Amino acid sequence: MKRLVVLLFLLGSIIPMTGQTIVELRKGATTVRSKNLHDYDVQTKDARQEREDSLKYADNLKWAYNYLHSDSLNAAEHLFRECLRLRPKAPGNNILRRSLGQIALAQGRYREAIETFTEVLRLNPSDHGARMDRATTYLQDNNPQACITDCDLLMPAAQTDSLQERLYFLRGAAHLQNRQYSNARNDLEKVLSFNPSNTNAPILLAMALEKEGRPKEALQRISIYINAHPQDLNALLYRIHLEEEQQNVPALRNDYDQALRLAPDNRELYVGRAGVLILQKDFGAARSDLDKAVNLGMPRAALRELYKQLQ
Repeated sequence: MKRLVVLLFLLGSIIPMTGQTIVELRKGATTVRSKNLHDYDVQTKDARQEREDSLKYADNLKWAYNYLHSDSLNAAEHLFRECLRLRPKAPGNNILRRSLGQIALAQGRYREAIETFTEVLRLNPSDHGARMDRATTYLQDNNPQACITDCDLLMPAAQTDSLQERLYFLRGAAHLQNRQYSNARNDLEKVLSFNPSNTNAPILLAMALEKEGRPKEALQRISIYINAHPQDLNALLYRIHLEEEQQNVPALRNDYDQALRLAPDNRELYVGRAGVLILQKDFGAARSDLDKAVNLGMPRAALRELYKQLQ
C-alpha cells in the first residue's frame, strides 16, 4: 500500500511537469486549465495550415513573376496580393509591395503607385530602388518638386556612374518640367558627361536651351545629335519645331522629307510638309500631300484653309 501511495505521488508530480496549461482570459474571470486533445488538434491544424500557406505563397510567387515577365500585369498583381494575404509578415514582402507599385506605375495609376512606394519606404527607409521608383512616378504625375526631393536624397548614395546618370537625367527632366531651365541644363550636361551615347538627354537639353532663350544653340545641339542618330524620329520632329520657329523653310523641307521616310503613314507630317510646299509655291506637290493626309484619316474639313491656298 505504501508503495502504491509513493507511485501515485510520483505520477502526480510528473504529470504537471510534462503537461501544458492554458490561461483563458475572459471578461469577468480568469480560468487556468490543462490542454486537452481539442487544443492539440487545433495546434496541429494551425501548423498544418501554416505549412500549406507557405507552399501556396511560394507557388503564387513563382507564377506572379512568370506573369510579370510576360506582361500579364493584372494576373501578377492578383497573385502578389494573394501572397501578402497568405503570409502578411513574410520577410520578403516589401519586395512584393514594390512590385505592386511598379505594376500601378506601368498602368498609369500614379497616385496608387506613390502610396505603395511610400509604404515600402516607411517600412524600409533605405530602399533606394523604391525611392527611385517613387521619384519616377512623381515626375509622371506632374509633381516635379517631389521628384527633385527624392533625387536629392538619393544622390549621396549613388556610387556608380550608371546610377548617377539615371538620377541626373530624372532630376534634369523634373527641373525642365518645373521651369528651372538652367538647373535642367546643368543636370542634362552631366548625364552626357557620364554617357555621351545617351539618346534621351540631347532632346531635353535642346528644350532647356530653347526655354532659356538660346534657340540657335538648341538647334546646333540637336543637329549634332541627329547627325549621329539619323533614324531618331523624335529628335527630327523637335528640330522641325525649332526650324519652324526660326522660319528656315529649306531646312524644313529636307527634315519633313526625312521624317516621312521614317514614318510614311504619319498624316500630320504630310500636312506639315504641305504647308512648307505652299510657301515654296509648289502647289501640285502640296495638294498631293494634303490628299495623302485625307486618305490616312485626316478630316478634309480640317484642311479647308490649306486647300484654299492652292486655288
